[in-house]
Amino acid sequence: DVDGTLTCAQRKQPSARVAGALEDLRRRGVTVVLATGRTLKACRSEVMGGFVPDYYVCINGALVAAADGRVLFHHPMSQEQFDTVLTLADREGCPVGFAFPESYYMYVGDEVYRPFYREVNGDMVTLRDGTDRTRHLEGLPYAAFGILPPDKLAAFQDPALGLHVSAFDEDVYDICQEGHTKATGAAALLERLGLRWEELVAV
Repeated sequence: DVDGTLTCAQRKQPSARVAGALEDLRRRGVTVVLATGRTLKACRSEVMGGFVPDYYVCINGALVAAADGRVLFHHPMSQEQFDTVLTLADREGCPVGFAFPESYYMYVGDEVYRPFYREVNGDMVTLRDGTDRTRHLEGLPYAAFGILPPDKLAAFQDPALGLHVSAFDEDVYDICQEGHTKATGAAALLERLGLRWEELVAV
């Protein structure tokens, strides 16, 4: 895991000691995987203390990639899921963005979400103003996220559409696809690598 494990509120990047420990594991022949809710770009070496893992399980399992960025497994949102989240964000007035491999794009409320993102993450390269609403025309996102007041949560949690909401911070939530988690992403990678669950250690 990255946020709250390799990094914390006081340290936006893994420390040199942590990055060194991960690299030492690789030298010993251990395959190291970052499993995170982050998009691929938000795990690049510059923000991981220079460390590059063997594989990435990103966006809560919806995207699995190799160290060089090659996508090994992916499951973008459906058009209906995307349209529903965007329509709700407009209707409810909630700042909402979407996670693509190369960046997060704020479709609604960019000016509201940006100060929060700067404080929590600090890596402003990854957050883009998407209010022109064109990025999804090149390919649908893998998840959504946003500032959702408690009375708006139910509107975004729609099992019939295969969407569920999980907390990231106070009033800030990820809107993910049902059936895709870090565990399902790890399972897909283990199968590809010919490894068993008994050979996996999660930190």
